[in-house]
Amino acid sequence: MICILLIGFNRPDLIEARLEEVLKYSPGYIPIRLSIDGPRSGNYEDSVNQAEILRISEKYRKAFDGRMITEVQANNLGCDNHIYQAITRAMMQFEAVICLEDDIEIGPQTVPAFIDKYMASGDQIICGMSTFKSNGRFNKIFLTNNWREGKYFSAWGYLISREFWKNFAITTHINAIEYKLEASKFWKKLNKHKQMTWLGRFQRGNIDYQIQLEAFSKNISVVLPIFRIIDNSGLGDPRATHTYHKRPKSMFGQGPSTIFPSPNSNLRNGFLVRFLNTVDSNTWAGDGFLSVRGRRTGIRTASRRLFQIVARSKG
Repeated sequence: MICILLIGFNRPDLIEARLEEVLKYSPGYIPIRLSIDGPRSGNYEDSVNQAEILRISEKYRKAFDGRMITEVQANNLGCDNHIYQAITRAMMQFEAVICLEDDIEIGPQTVPAFIDKYMASGDQIICGMSTFKSNGRFNKIFLTNNWREGKYFSAWGYLISREFWKNFAITTHINAIEYKLEASKFWKKLNKHKQMTWLGRFQRGNIDYQIQLEAFSKNISVVLPIFRIIDNSGLGDPRATHTYHKRPKSMFGQGPSTIFPSPNSNLRNGFLVRFLNTVDSNTWAGDGFLSVRGRRTGIRTASRRLFQIVARSKG
């Protein structure tokens, strides 16, 4: 069986929005687990927000007719540890988990698309992310929304299987990381620049980077749609842990797409698969040179330094 795992902390407005979407858009049989991180020590506002989330949770518990349980952490675990522990607990009962953080907006067919794809293929990681949203411009290129194989994991709405989570452990020591990657064909295909970028990330312990490490080490592809079937409505929110920055310009359009992939609609065109992987690398995955996150010096900074060198040489 599959469950929806909704992750929250101190944003009751977003929790309510997600619960309303899940109630409206998810099948009537699927269990819901709401996991709320504990308040930070001495933070009164966190306690107030948690009380409001519990009030909202009780209202929706009745609406879900017994399908929803709420877990509240006694202490603040922090974003990444909270997600890791919540998924681990859910995997004790379910064979796969659809994980949605409180800022991940879903569309009418997002949850059914995850479930149908998993049931049809057994893929261990299915993500809802893409830089593209279906509209007239991009539909002329791709025509329809299909599933595709990718290299990169996105934490913005995903299904993950118990098979993948088996033996999963947070690994941050560089020697242990390199040992895990020794037999990885995926890892060996990355250039030196990308490997150094990811090694730095893996040592931070962030849960999305740890899932990426596990996928690399097991040579597991990530399945993604051509057009995203989720969106992040929390970008630019000062309450966010990781997404307090402005919405990237590379995220075309607002909201989830209106066109959803069917379970057996897989992109077969090798050129387009490689093209979309390159787009991922240079946008949200952030290990390509065109991505600000994937380079140590920005293009404008590099250009300014070049002009300074030229000016000095002329002087």
